[in-house]
Amino acid sequence: MAATFISALVIKHNNNVWQNGVIKDIPTPGSGGVPDGDFWAVPITDNVLDGFNFIVTTPDSTDAPTTQSFHVFKLTNRFGNDTWVVRGTTTAADGGSPSSCGYIQASADAECCAASPCQLPTDLPVFAACQLMCEVDADGKYFAIFALPTLLPAGYRYYPYGYFNNVLGTAATATGYATSGTLLSFLNAGTWGAIGTWSSPEAGILKVTQSAGSGTNVVCLTIITVNPSA
Repeated sequence: MAATFISALVIKHNNNVWQNGVIKDIPTPGSGGVPDGDFWAVPITDNVLDGFNFIVTTPDSTDAPTTQSFHVFKLTNRFGNDTWVVRGTTTAADGGSPSSCGYIQASADAECCAASPCQLPTDLPVFAACQLMCEVDADGKYFAIFALPTLLPAGYRYYPYGYFNNVLGTAATATGYATSGTLLSFLNAGTWGAIGTWSSPEAGILKVTQSAGSGTNVVCLTIITVNPSA
């Protein structure tokens, strides 16, 4: 085996955790890389993204524990003490789904100098912070509060993304929403409107209320800013 490295999206290296991942070179088997299991990375999203839990799985599993979960694998180095948690799977999943290129295939292509080597995935889901709607406001309605970012640079727009009870919400328009008013018009329609009534009680704040909630609903939402011309 030739000693070489491949590029991968790493979310954990030893004690360092990167919530959005970083591109790093990881060793192939010829350089000491030893795959040590496949896992679901389950984002901890109570109010804010606060790392990941890991659940053992198989490369071809599509039975994600949550909508925001994604495949990772653990990699160790027989020549040292390094440990990585890497986006992707140890080997190509059956039928090419959810991954058509695993660590074994990417390593083999790199070590054997394939003309068009397969690449490990470098994407992550858009993470949305979650809230359990179990508290009531002064009007006796269940509610959740989310931050509304400042629209910077000038001309950028709001783009919402998220889930309700683990079901993906209605997709926003790709160019986003220019004002909090147009954003609220979107949120108060479709599957988002079915959650409850959305408002902005003060600058930088979004609030959703339920007149007849159960106290057990979970709403997950993130709002980023996008360039409508991109």
